[in-house]
Amino acid sequence: MNERLHPLILTIDDEKNIRQSFRLYLEDYDFEVIEAENGHVGITMFEKYSPDLVLVDLRMPEVDGLDVLKHISESSTNTPVIVISGTGVIADAVEALRRGAWDYILKPIEDMTILLHAVNKTLERAQFKKEKEQYHEHLEKEVHERTVELIETNDKLVLEIAQRAKAEMAVRESEEKLRNILESSPFGIHVYQSDDRGNLLFIGANPAADWILHIDHSKFAGKTIEEVYPLFFKSEVPAQLYRIVSIGETTRFEQEVDDIAGVKKTYEIHAFQAADGIMVCNVIDISERVHINTEREQLISILENKNAELERFTYTVSHDLRTPLITIHGFLGLLEDSLATNDKEQIKKCLSRIGNAATTMEELLKSLLTISQVGHSQKSMETFNLRVLVENVIEFFEHQIIEGNVKINIDPDLPDVIADRNRMFEVYQNLIENALRYSADCPNPVIEIGVRGDEKRRIFFVKDNGIGIDTHYHKKIFRLFEKLNKESSGTGIGLSLVKRIIDAHAGTVWVESEGVGKGATFCFTLHSIKEPKQCQMTNATT
Repeated sequence: MNERLHPLILTIDDEKNIRQSFRLYLEDYDFEVIEAENGHVGITMFEKYSPDLVLVDLRMPEVDGLDVLKHISESSTNTPVIVISGTGVIADAVEALRRGAWDYILKPIEDMTILLHAVNKTLERAQFKKEKEQYHEHLEKEVHERTVELIETNDKLVLEIAQRAKAEMAVRESEEKLRNILESSPFGIHVYQSDDRGNLLFIGANPAADWILHIDHSKFAGKTIEEVYPLFFKSEVPAQLYRIVSIGETTRFEQEVDDIAGVKKTYEIHAFQAADGIMVCNVIDISERVHINTEREQLISILENKNAELERFTYTVSHDLRTPLITIHGFLGLLEDSLATNDKEQIKKCLSRIGNAATTMEELLKSLLTISQVGHSQKSMETFNLRVLVENVIEFFEHQIIEGNVKINIDPDLPDVIADRNRMFEVYQNLIENALRYSADCPNPVIEIGVRGDEKRRIFFVKDNGIGIDTHYHKKIFRLFEKLNKESSGTGIGLSLVKRIIDAHAGTVWVESEGVGKGATFCFTLHSIKEPKQCQMTNATT
């Protein structure tokens, strides 16, 4: 980025009102903003003004946003680009990120502070990246210069050894210079020396190495590399290190280590021959860079999975909503004919079928609204007793339980949990309703509600002795609108809602069943629970 009094932002969009709204808003926050009405003009202005940040739309005639992004990424890798698009297609976001976009914002932007936050954070990242590159360039140059100085000092020392009168002074000067280089270097430095038998002995390390690896290296001086390397990096000695002293080879590789706190660290090790028989290993902590790259890959993977999920969701919704629409459309034609002939019985029948179809559609839409809200609720987590909540749910189905002569067994050891109480009520409501529905035809229906496992992993379950589920459908039943019995009541969204709620609690849900006629057990875990002794009871009324 060029040095300016205020950051310069180039906004590229074929909609004039959007460009102007961005410019007027950002200028209020001391940004300089220039506009381009299409991708071709945007590229020209980018080359001319070298802006600090580019805001670009994806869908533009002739030269679209991806072409602009490609040009900027190839010509100036340090210039951040924020894609602002109204397409709403996840695949476009994935492609933009792959081509080098720094952020992705959907328009219309109802809250312009979102744009301001994205611009500020992106400019901060760009500045940090620039400073980091400059810092690394400076460090590499300094290490190179000081390494050359070290080599020259050692060569001078060899020549001066022949001069007995000056030998002692030369050694002291050389040691002092080496100490200064090692102690002032920001990189961790390990020094090894080859002995007469060809062993690599650990000579010492600088303070930066102590700080980076959290090890006091002084107690390892004089030990072989085979003894110390596993202590430093929890790994056997890489074969390429042995070739450094023997043939003067230089190598660079990465080493993963779990530190004393159990946190995974990644170090870049640059090993080279500093002098005859002397090997220097520079150790740089690159954990943050590796973590950022990993997060980026995970984000791309999440976006791809969400895109696939959205496609399945769209297909399912369109399919299940089409059925009541077809029913309404068909009976409207029959109603028109019945009105013409004044067939009152047929008119009544048509109106009833149309009303039932409309009710079905309303239930589907309500279910869709419910499941879309899961994970977006801002209700706080709270501690409550699970047994009390389950008893409240059972009261909800009291008529069905009595009418069906269903036996309900509730585990008295159900613990206190930390969760969204209303959502957990919905989980048990759907699971118990499901158990009642599919065990209704059994001669002695029994539903068991309990918990198993230990303190590390508790598994909550609702078990019935009903019709059971073929193993082929164990994962399929959690999909949206999926019903094993197409003639049964309900929208087929209950188990999908349960899965969404458990996912939002960082848990897992699954079904266990040996097959048809063997009953079914629906199980789930929660991220955090507490024993009754560890927390205070709260009112579990939903």
